[in-house]
Amino acid sequence: MTENKKPVDDWQGYEAARQRNNDFHGEYLRSYSERGYEYGILAVKNFMLISGGALVALPALAKLSPEYNEKMAILAGTCFAFCLLASLVCTYIIHLNWTLLYENQELARSRDQQSIIKAYLPSRHESAEAGRDFQREIDTKKQKVWWTWLIPHVLGVISFAVFLLGCWFFYSGFDLSEATL
Repeated sequence: MTENKKPVDDWQGYEAARQRNNDFHGEYLRSYSERGYEYGILAVKNFMLISGGALVALPALAKLSPEYNEKMAILAGTCFAFCLLASLVCTYIIHLNWTLLYENQELARSRDQQSIIKAYLPSRHESAEAGRDFQREIDTKKQKVWWTWLIPHVLGVISFAVFLLGCWFFYSGFDLSEATL
C-alpha cells in the first residue's frame, strides 16, 4: 500500500532563494529604469538644442547678408525641422526600448520566482502561475527590444546626415564672393 505523502514546504530555503532572486533582478530593474530616464533626458537636450537652436537662429543669420538666398534658408530650415522631429521620435522609441527591457527583466524575475516556488514550496506550485509560458513572453519582448534599439540608431544616423545637409544648405545660401574678411 502506497502512502500519499504531502510535499513538505521549506519556508526558510524559499525565503532565502526569493531574496536572492529579488536582489539579482532588482538591481537590473533599477538600472534599466534609471538609464531609461537619463538617456531620454540626454537625447532630448542634446539634439533639440542643436536642431532647435539652428532652426531658431536661421532667420537671424540669414539676414546678415542682404544677398542671402531664401530658397537655401527654406531648405536648411526644413532639414533642421526634420532633425528636431526625429529627435522627439527617437527619444520616445528609446523610452519604449528601456520600458521593454524593464518588462523583460520583470518577466525573468517572475519566471525565476516560479522556479523557486516549485523547488521550495511544492504544495503551492500549482497555484503559482504554473501554466504561464514566461520564456515565450520573454522571447516576444526581446524581438520588440531589438526593433526599438535599431530604429533610433538608424533614424539617428539619418538625422545626423540631414543635419549636415541642412548646414550645407544654410552656408550655400551666402554669397561669399563679396564678403570681406
